[in-house]
Amino acid sequence: MRAIFVAILFITTLLFGFGMVNRTWAVDVTNPACVDQDGHPLPADRLPLVCRPDPPKNALFGPDGILTTAVNILSLVAGIAAVFVIMIGGVKMITSTGDSNSVKESRNTVLYAVISLAIVVSAQIIVRFILTKLE
Repeated sequence: MRAIFVAILFITTLLFGFGMVNRTWAVDVTNPACVDQDGHPLPADRLPLVCRPDPPKNALFGPDGILTTAVNILSLVAGIAAVFVIMIGGVKMITSTGDSNSVKESRNTVLYAVISLAIVVSAQIIVRFILTKLE
């Protein structure tokens, strides 16, 4: 139980710790349009468009946001788990030796794993749609 707690704490630290880093945007001083005659960067209100940095991306939503990353990781873990459960159900079905209860149990295992995989895929589609609308 302690190992699971430590793993969850580590994953949340990675997800939320690196996503909240404050990024600074510098002016390109190698571009002659971005500096004055003395080589000093121009003030922000006088910068031409070619010198203005891209606005910082939303750290929570968007393609590289924390929520998108978390959803991708959770979907990946759930998808891998569903594939393993399908394989386990297949092995159970092969080794059931014709016992009807074992065949039924293994068929249900595979069926539920396929249903859970379909739910994971549809949830991924829905969440991606919602997060792109929140950008």
